[in-house]
Amino acid sequence: MDDQANGLRRLVGQRQPSRKGSPQSGPRLILLTGGKGGTGTTTIAVGLATAAAQCGCEILLVDANRHGGDVATLCQVDEPWTIADVLSSRATAGDAIRQGPRRLRVLPGAWGQENLDETSDADHRRLIEQLRVLRPAADYIIVDGGAGSGRALSRFWEVADSVVAVTTAESNAVMDTYASIKLLARRGNAPCVSALVNRAPSPRAAEEVYDRLARSCRRFLEVDLDYAGYVSERPRWFGRPVAGSSLMVTAGRTGRQIRRIAEELMSVAGGHPGESQPSGPPAAERMIA
Repeated sequence: MDDQANGLRRLVGQRQPSRKGSPQSGPRLILLTGGKGGTGTTTIAVGLATAAAQCGCEILLVDANRHGGDVATLCQVDEPWTIADVLSSRATAGDAIRQGPRRLRVLPGAWGQENLDETSDADHRRLIEQLRVLRPAADYIIVDGGAGSGRALSRFWEVADSVVAVTTAESNAVMDTYASIKLLARRGNAPCVSALVNRAPSPRAAEEVYDRLARSCRRFLEVDLDYAGYVSERPRWFGRPVAGSSLMVTAGRTGRQIRRIAEELMSVAGGHPGESQPSGPPAAERMIA
């Protein structure tokens, strides 16, 4: 089995034909989803977005999780408008997106966003178009799609360049993740799909989860599942962002794992265009202790 670096390099570096609503010249859209609540799609999305922004790329983090609205809270940004307001035309994406620390911007979600599934395809297309033409342009749009297989999640699946399915090592979570991929794959035009094992008890346990999912996806769905890697523990966030500073800090092994995945993703993108990679923020601001 390939290691985390090779798995993610394939995930984001693989060149594919243009997908509907996903021009190659625009930002790459990466969707994070899970088979059931509690697998950690939100914390993984925030962690990857934070690390990627600290590496020098312009990142737009979108909260499309219909079961929550935690992204704005974790990123400590206000939320006068949300993704629901954009979809209902009460606000534009430019109105709703909030500036976070460094190069991270956030489109907040709202608590109890089940009504996202009631939006029309036209509303969703309009949202995607607005996200892709924002100025300054994003290098990556990272979407926290949450768990399940609702209509809103299906629409992001259809335009995503890459999908990261977040699971834990628990049998129920693995089965639910497979079921979610199965339902989404029925939409056709499947993007590059990868599995990330969160709160893995060991590297070997994570690999076994991936093997199990990959075999089932290949045999029954004809979907080739890549391996994005694993995270050992739930990130522990602390620290308040101020203008120009880093977002939040997670210490130890978990932070290093998140940063490793994000750095591989950024190495494919080549960093922020026209700007050399920073040597890193001051010690007090580093994501990894």
